[in-house]
Amino acid sequence: MPLDQPIETSVRRIHEMDRNGCIHELMSFRAIPLDFSREYLDGMSDERLRHVLLAAVLTVYTRRKSA
Repeated sequence: MPLDQPIETSVRRIHEMDRNGCIHELMSFRAIPLDFSREYLDGMSDERLRHVLLAAVLTVYTRRKSA
């Protein structure tokens, strides 16, 4: 997921993502360290996956804004 786009665009993309898309993004997220196993993510609901991905993206945006 490109993190150089407006936050609104990222939020909309996450909201529209399916389960596999969220898991893929979380497993390949490189902007900050995330330590989730595939098995752990498989046990999460779709909404929880979106929430975790959104939290990661917002963390990156916040850190970049304050730097």
